[in-house]
Amino acid sequence: MASSSPRALSSDELQRIADELSDIEYDNDSDDIPYDSDNSIMDPDYESDDSSSTSEESVRSFPDRNEDLLDINMNGQNEDCDQEMWYSSVIQFQRFIFNGNFGLQKDTIKKSNEIHPYDIFCMMITDDVINMMVVETNRYAEQKLSGVTLTRLSRLTRWKNTSPDEMRLFLGIIMLTGLIQFPTIESYWKKHRIYYHKMFHEIGISYNRFTLLLRMWHFVDNTIDREPSDRTYKIQSLLDKIFNNIQDLYLPGNTIVIDESMLPFRGRLVFRQYNPSKAHKYGIKVYKLFSTKGFAWNLIVYTGKNIKLPGLDHPGSVVISLMEKLLGSNMLLITDNYYTSIPLAQYLYDRQINLCGTFRRNRVGIPQEILKANLVPGDIIARQKKYITVLKWHDKRDVIMLSTCHDDRLDSVGKNRKDGREKKKPRVVINYNSAKQGIDVSDQLSSYYFPVRKSLTWYKKMHMKLYSEL
Repeated sequence: MASSSPRALSSDELQRIADELSDIEYDNDSDDIPYDSDNSIMDPDYESDDSSSTSEESVRSFPDRNEDLLDINMNGQNEDCDQEMWYSSVIQFQRFIFNGNFGLQKDTIKKSNEIHPYDIFCMMITDDVINMMVVETNRYAEQKLSGVTLTRLSRLTRWKNTSPDEMRLFLGIIMLTGLIQFPTIESYWKKHRIYYHKMFHEIGISYNRFTLLLRMWHFVDNTIDREPSDRTYKIQSLLDKIFNNIQDLYLPGNTIVIDESMLPFRGRLVFRQYNPSKAHKYGIKVYKLFSTKGFAWNLIVYTGKNIKLPGLDHPGSVVISLMEKLLGSNMLLITDNYYTSIPLAQYLYDRQINLCGTFRRNRVGIPQEILKANLVPGDIIARQKKYITVLKWHDKRDVIMLSTCHDDRLDSVGKNRKDGREKKKPRVVINYNSAKQGIDVSDQLSSYYFPVRKSLTWYKKMHMKLYSEL
């Protein structure tokens, strides 16, 4: 089969095509040029030769442009478009103005010049909490002993119902065992001169009675109906009562911190965690909300990823659950990189809460310029869109931060680097470190008296651990 080659155009055909092209009108009006992502007008790194482009008026226009771009992103644009929405020009956004009545909330405390620590304790562990423990302990003992045949020498034959006064003594002994460390509970009542302590022999509760109370100590009626997914029912009602009292008693200041800790536990438990980075590798994870002074204000026990709010991941949903009563209070929340995300920052900002925290490199939405930048010690790079600022600062290593109320400003720390330059830190890093000190203070104070014993049931351990943090 013969192959055919393309036919050459004649001179008449070429002239006709040229005439048709000459009839087409081109509109070169620059107003009709689309301002897409490839145009220098929309390029975040575009710098005009005109010095007036850096004027205050042009800088103040950034939030409006960023707001439009953020709306585009929320409507589902691709990742490349998301990276182009970050601007290299960073401006300072003011924090929400906190004007709450922080501190102690009880008028009786404010007006009194002499308040004993026991009075504060009784406002958290109220008579209602004590009575609940008394009722449920007696109920559980009755359920435990009913229908059971006991031997003549069994310690359970000595059981008698407890009372509020005895329960307070029992709690006092638990807290005292955290201050005075002996190897076993039995050692506190020994008369040997190595262990003898006069207070335990005069407190009014014998070793046998204490161990009976510890065995029957309970916080909920086991016979009531409950959701199968409720894994903390053994202690949740008690935690709710105590922390409601705490929240009525004290309101944190304009800054609050979230962190997690591990309650050591190696028994069989479906939500027991393993974390090799913790001092206690096996245990129960607890999310806590602290004031900057180290006062625990709220608590959630981790039992699985069962907390999930629309548009947020599990850590972000935990933050909102802990902050539920503080939303709209104009506070600043400090988080570490486990919780910090752009969707969480947007969610909190819409509810008058500023966010500041360390930021993981693999989080969705982080600007690529931040990730790719190679910095020397002391250098900083920042990007901003709408009210969210993401920056990377290199000290001994790269530190990535996210904030909704900071810019990339550097403050002197009064020291010099090895090369002689003045050492400076981003203000966001200084504020973050200052707020995080409260968690270190809480851990330090609770380590001085730790009443938890190895062989206890998990919910009793949880309650004992709580006393070391009040």
